[in-house]
Amino acid sequence: MLFSLMGAAIDSFLLYLLLHNQLEFKKKFKNPRLIGYLSFFILIARFLINWNVKESVMDYVSKILSIFLIFILILFLYSNSIKKKVISFLIFYTIIILSEVIIVCALLLLSYGMPFQQVMQNTAIAQICTIFSKIFAFGIINEFNLRSKNLDMPYHKELSFIMFCNVTLFFMILFLFRSDFTYMQNNSNPLIVLSFGLLFISIVATMLIIKISQRSKQEMDYQLRVQQLEMQTNMNQDMARLVYKLRSFRHDMNNHFSLMVGLLKENEYEQLEHYLSGIIEETSDVNNYIFLENKALTVVINNKLAKAAMHNVEFKPIIEVQTLPMNDLDICTLLSNILDNAIEAASQVADNAYLTLKLSKKGSYYFIQCVNSFKTMPIEKNGRFQTTKDNQNIHGLGIENIKNIVNEYDGELNIYYDDQFHIQVYLPDTSPQKEEL
Repeated sequence: MLFSLMGAAIDSFLLYLLLHNQLEFKKKFKNPRLIGYLSFFILIARFLINWNVKESVMDYVSKILSIFLIFILILFLYSNSIKKKVISFLIFYTIIILSEVIIVCALLLLSYGMPFQQVMQNTAIAQICTIFSKIFAFGIINEFNLRSKNLDMPYHKELSFIMFCNVTLFFMILFLFRSDFTYMQNNSNPLIVLSFGLLFISIVATMLIIKISQRSKQEMDYQLRVQQLEMQTNMNQDMARLVYKLRSFRHDMNNHFSLMVGLLKENEYEQLEHYLSGIIEETSDVNNYIFLENKALTVVINNKLAKAAMHNVEFKPIIEVQTLPMNDLDICTLLSNILDNAIEAASQVADNAYLTLKLSKKGSYYFIQCVNSFKTMPIEKNGRFQTTKDNQNIHGLGIENIKNIVNEYDGELNIYYDDQFHIQVYLPDTSPQKEEL
């Protein structure tokens, strides 16, 4: 009976683990673990029915009824479409069946030459196979969740090592069974306890690794938010400096015009020419300013033009649109990260350091393309670009910030490099379309 209780608990946990990552739990029910608790009670009720009514027909009826009730719970507790609920439900039972088939096939292979019916009637072997099928199901579900949600799991090697240990121990037990069948019949309890212990350790170790990974992701999200706030502060400061500089320029121009009129009246043409040359040189910075409809875009572009000049990087902006389909903070964060990374990489090039930024619109998509020269080949690991700076907790967040913003706006991000480094961003136009008359 204890074995059946533990089996029901494990199945309920596996069901919760899959659905929690694949479906959206209705908030009015508050506790996402409710599906695990209720499915556990359903499986226990099925076990009690089979315990009291020992008929094969009732076994099949109770099994079908329990599966049906669990399916009804999924329909009732989750807010996704019926299609997605059905698919998740079928995936769960497919994984459970597949895990059992894998274990049975392994048992068939190792028990070759022995009566299979006699092998399966051995309670110890049957229970050990059940335990390891749950371990396999747990590993498959965990891997499926990671792949389907495209999550970055830094401890994937550790999880694979745990699964390898499980598989190794399972085959060791089966080899022991094949070499000494009588021993397995008379000394089954220690092996069952060992198998359960391995299952428990595997689940706890895996959950601990997942928790550590989640905490690491939370820390990165916090760093990203801090970076966004810093960029917003810098954007406001840059805007204030720009406004002050333009006001000062307007005030000074009034004085300049007065003096030039006076020189013109006195026929001091040579002095006037010299004075005009000084004004042109003084106002060259203002003349290079790019003024766009979006203030945040204006500030970012001009700020990075000045930064690129300080690092001897030729920055060529090609601006075909006056705004982007994002709020000002996200415009600042996205372009600042793209351009800061590009300027930093290009500044390491001794000769011909350059950077090109193109903002355009293609059909119903806004297009951002940044191309820059670089000296050191980028370091890419598991689809992520690695920083070469000492403090990796602070640095190396630029690409992640870019990805987060692009995903938030349902856009597409392409990053590749040959003799140049390329970043391409496609953002859907979310503005209401005007009807043509």
